[in-house]
Amino acid sequence: ELYYSQLREDIQTMDWLVADLAALTAGLNPETWNQFRNGLEEQIGSEKDRPRLEWAAKFIRDQSAPLLTGIADYRNELEQSSRQSGHRLWISSIALALATLALALVTGWLLHARVFRRIDQTARAVRRMSDGRFEPSTRRIIDDELGQLESDVAQLARRTEQLVEVLDALNGAKTLQEAIDRLPMRLKRRFMIEWLGLVEIKDGRMRLRLGRPGFEG
Repeated sequence: ELYYSQLREDIQTMDWLVADLAALTAGLNPETWNQFRNGLEEQIGSEKDRPRLEWAAKFIRDQSAPLLTGIADYRNELEQSSRQSGHRLWISSIALALATLALALVTGWLLHARVFRRIDQTARAVRRMSDGRFEPSTRRIIDDELGQLESDVAQLARRTEQLVEVLDALNGAKTLQEAIDRLPMRLKRRFMIEWLGLVEIKDGRMRLRLGRPGFEG
């Protein structure tokens, strides 16, 4: 579960990660991060032990579609660009997209290490090109990483959508069985297995604990 203190710690950790990413990219718009951070703190409210998975999941869900479209556009732009013109324009666009993507994934519990690693590797390659090093291998790295990043984000978007459906089903349900009955059949088959985690009843409240049985994460 995510509690107030853990969320605070996640926010601080992501401040450092975003600062590192900002140093690598050609431009960083802080508004998306501010939107997430301010919204998260607002959702925490005065109940310091209340998890806020639902808000964070919906935030990522809402960010996923435009990010996927943006990544596809940047890949096409990269493919069509030449060494003689337009480098600064598309480098800046890719840098902003990478930063925005990183900020959209900063819930702590959904920040997959491999996803952030791809963002970091791509950002470094973009930085090399912005410094005037246009090696063909660097261009291939950017294209390959963006392609895999597109796949990773699509997978994350699907899983986040499922998480939102599960949270919606849990919301207002008086029993675990009632919550399960509300789920679409495709999710009932996966409920309480794989990444969606376990539902536990404690002190009369149902809570979603992410991770597989026997795995805390």
